[in-house]
Amino acid sequence: MALLDDVFSGWGGVAVGVGTVLAVPVIVPVVGAIVAPVARLAVRTSLFVAEEVSAVASTAMEHVSDLVAEVRTEAKQAARAAR
Repeated sequence: MALLDDVFSGWGGVAVGVGTVLAVPVIVPVVGAIVAPVARLAVRTSLFVAEEVSAVASTAMEHVSDLVAEVRTEAKQAARAAR
């Protein structure tokens, strides 16, 4: 703790601030070059997953719609047979 107090007190704090200001223009492009491809991959993957989920949901809704139509037809036939 005393070491940090020594570094951040007086001119040491100024030196750390100046070093940070000088290092940021070098560090930010490097971090950006690493993060950008990862972000692209995440977006690409989420789009793929969304499309697949949409396709599965569409197929499921089609099956449910067919099932409902079959049940309605059977119910109408049963009502006619009961008359």
